[in-house]
Amino acid sequence: MARWTISSQLGVHHTTVQRVLQHAGVESKALAPRPSMADPFVPFIVEQLEKFAATVTIPLPPGDHRDLVFVPHALSTYDALKKDSTDGH
Repeated sequence: MARWTISSQLGVHHTTVQRVLQHAGVESKALAPRPSMADPFVPFIVEQLEKFAATVTIPLPPGDHRDLVFVPHALSTYDALKKDSTDGH
């Protein structure tokens, strides 16, 4: 029986039921991971990041002639996406 059902039948908050069940040693059922709306686009994003992960064009003040700047967080985002795409998520 779900803790929401138990809580409504007893007239107590669902977290009270959860706490009592945990204290009694009843394990809660883990939820299966849900697919993300971005999942269909991950292969394309990974492909684009493979091409452009190390450099991102950022507008700089006039007179500054650099046009490419290293952005470390782009690589960490790329690594996370690539890992997810190889895991089948």
